[in-house]
Amino acid sequence: MDAAELEQLIKSRFPDQYKAGLDLTIQDVMKMDPQVRRRTFKFLQTGEIEDTEIEGYSIQKLTETGMNPLGAFLMQDWLLRNPEEAMRAMKRRHDSIRPLEK
Repeated sequence: MDAAELEQLIKSRFPDQYKAGLDLTIQDVMKMDPQVRRRTFKFLQTGEIEDTEIEGYSIQKLTETGMNPLGAFLMQDWLLRNPEEAMRAMKRRHDSIRPLEK
């Protein structure tokens, strides 16, 4: 899959997101670990999530924290490449103060 096809798939799957920074997202996806990239492409093409746990985080678990599936695949790639840094980022995310939902 080339960058142009990836861009169209992301835009069609997430029409209201990734308007800013789409080029960076595409670069990050293209540089993913081959297995994570394969599962990401499969999701973008079919909507099917082939879930795998990496460092204790599955796609389902990551999406339950508020990430969309593409963000979850990107996080899994980060967990593979730099687990310590990614885990610190996940901890900061969970420690952030969020407004209460009404």
